[in-house]
Amino acid sequence: MNAGILYPLSANHTPQTRPVASVGGLPLTPPRRRPSRNAWLAPARRGWAPVAAAATGADAGNDGGLSANPAQKRAEIAANVDRAAQMIGEIVDEVTREMFVSEAVAYLVRDQADQTELAAIRTAVARRVEFLDANFLTALTGFIRACDARGDRQLASLLMNVREEVLRQVAARMPSAAQVLDLALRHADKDARLDLLRTALSGGGSGQAAQAAGASGEPVPAADLDTLSATASKFIDEMEEQAEVLDRRLLARLVLVREELRMLREEGRFTDDGASPEEPVRSNVPQRCAAFLKEVVAVGDPVRRVGLLSRAFQEDWDGAAPRQKPQTAFHAGQPDFVRPGRFMATLQSTVRQLRDDPNAADTPGGGAAKHAAVLSRLELIRGEAMAVLDRMHGGDRAAAEAAGADAVTVGAEPTRVYGAPDGLPNPTEPAAAGQEGSGLDVVEGVPVEDAGSQGFTG
Repeated sequence: MNAGILYPLSANHTPQTRPVASVGGLPLTPPRRRPSRNAWLAPARRGWAPVAAAATGADAGNDGGLSANPAQKRAEIAANVDRAAQMIGEIVDEVTREMFVSEAVAYLVRDQADQTELAAIRTAVARRVEFLDANFLTALTGFIRACDARGDRQLASLLMNVREEVLRQVAARMPSAAQVLDLALRHADKDARLDLLRTALSGGGSGQAAQAAGASGEPVPAADLDTLSATASKFIDEMEEQAEVLDRRLLARLVLVREELRMLREEGRFTDDGASPEEPVRSNVPQRCAAFLKEVVAVGDPVRRVGLLSRAFQEDWDGAAPRQKPQTAFHAGQPDFVRPGRFMATLQSTVRQLRDDPNAADTPGGGAAKHAAVLSRLELIRGEAMAVLDRMHGGDRAAAEAAGADAVTVGAEPTRVYGAPDGLPNPTEPAAAGQEGSGLDVVEGVPVEDAGSQGFTG
């Protein structure tokens, strides 16, 4: 073997008489300077240079997994949508094949098909649910709209069934509290949501509870009140911390569910002789929401208050309250707007602070008696805010108001308000003589975030 290596065959297949010279002999003496490691590497292949440069640029401009370069970002989005479209095509092909085979067998044996479309969809989705990502539902919704626009009702119906099955299987993998919230968010009616939440808090169930959930035969899992409230708050915070709220109807319904959980907690405290603990509140509140709440408290006209709340909830309104400096470096990149979840949390914290005011300990009735007028106004604002949220998501109050609007006299003059050309008051402007004050001193003693706060708690 060694001879074969040292004396390989020549071109005419005859053994050579001397060893083959090495390509590069080792030096007899060590070099004076250690060579660089890069000197031993082969030169980079020319074809990989653009790829490496693109990868470096993508890492440098990474923003949520996409490149900061518009062309690169568009290419990445197109690739994500293409993968989702390929997955949708595989599901549709499998369902169509299963249905065709089932119908063909049933025709040959002169019997009914043993495979239904929903069962085939359930099987196809179950095989791929582990590989679905956030782009799948977005692409699927786009396909459904395209089919509707093209007039292909059959394919649109199939894709809608696929979407419902994906949501059902994904929801089944979530924790029980998230499943309960998912079932509650399917209802626009307040009473149906309350019945479902009561069923979950009492230990879950099926039958009538499943009918209340609106899911055919789907049981309602059990969940405790604290976990449900914390889960709802987490979802709300995640939506409101984004630069733009993509679905304000969903946000409005989430905030309503959290408020309904608070009502159930208060209901339990009265029925259980106060055994249930009080709901935890934020130890500090956003400065801008606190300023906006003080402005709203000073407004005596309910129509004006509803106008303020509607504009602040339905859009990111810069005129809701003066802008505030970022409290900490952590909050520097977060949007500073009055949004429904933050406002309702600020209102609840304000109510708790006024009710438990330590300076009113020697007053008969405590803080509830000392600040009775302000607390009464805050409860009115809470009801008006919930009515605005109910209208935003299309609930039962919105339907009742729409029905009652037909009886309003046509041509009635709306109440004119100051500070905004579109008929909505601007609380950042001073009121004219004889009008409402600014309200900055109405609610006192409410702690707001300062430079030393560590974020929201509670």
